[in-house]
Amino acid sequence: MTLVCYKEGSDEIIGTNLLLVKSINDAKKTITVRSQSTRDIIEIHEYMMTDRFNVFERLRVDRYLTAVGLAINRRYRGLGIATEMLRARIPMCQEFQIPVTVTDFTALGSQRAAEKAGFQVEGEVTYDELAKMVWKRPAEVPYPKVWHRFQAKGSQEDGQLEWYTVQDLPEDRFEDAIRHMSEHFARDSN
Repeated sequence: MTLVCYKEGSDEIIGTNLLLVKSINDAKKTITVRSQSTRDIIEIHEYMMTDRFNVFERLRVDRYLTAVGLAINRRYRGLGIATEMLRARIPMCQEFQIPVTVTDFTALGSQRAAEKAGFQVEGEVTYDELAKMVWKRPAEVPYPKVWHRFQAKGSQEDGQLEWYTVQDLPEDRFEDAIRHMSEHFARDSN
């Protein structure tokens, strides 16, 4: 599952959130990626969600929604887009009957967005500590679906409010989303 944010009336991807549903019955999967920074992010995520903080045991759930990346186009940062994209997970979880959304936020900007969106801190790990260490969509849920609409300032300096939409990534935009993530996520974490 991947969410993208568009400025309404435009097909420019403003933000991308790579999501997945983890189930207690899932076998550990090996994910092959080219980028070392992306591999590192996935390994940190797996460590946080299983070894360090076992979501299933700690929150007493059998599945949860999580993410391995939230990226906002640099021109749109500081406008609350990340917060609104995180809020879009609420109706998504309700629709799919997923009891909770859990994510490890590694960047200060995403940590602030998560706090504003109502996420609670359940565990923390320092970077020093980190240095040491198949889901199917139900047929009854339409695709692609708009999960959230909101107004925020545009990227222009005129301060005008514009409408934004957070929705499922259409299949024909997958390459665009990958390009967006590589331009605005992995590169920023170096």
